[in-house]
Amino acid sequence: MVCILGYKHNADGVNRGLGRMKVFTIGNLLNIFIRVAFTKIMAPVIGMSAIWIGNPIGWSVSMLLSYLSYRHARKEMNF
Repeated sequence: MVCILGYKHNADGVNRGLGRMKVFTIGNLLNIFIRVAFTKIMAPVIGMSAIWIGNPIGWSVSMLLSYLSYRHARKEMNF
C-alpha cells in the first residue's frame, strides 16, 4: 500500500512541476471523496476496516489520474 502512495506523490509532483494544477487538484479532491464515501457506505457493514480499505482505493484512483495526465504531457512534449 505504501508503494501506491509513493507513486501517487511522484506523479503529483511531476504534474505540479509541469504546471498541471487542475489535474493535481481534481485528483486530490477525488481521492478525498472516494475515501470518505467508501468509509461512510462500508463502515456499517465491515466496521473500522472500511477506513483501512478506503485509503488505498482513493490513493489508487488519484495516482491513476495523475499518471495518465503525466503520460499525456509526456506525449505532448515529445520526451
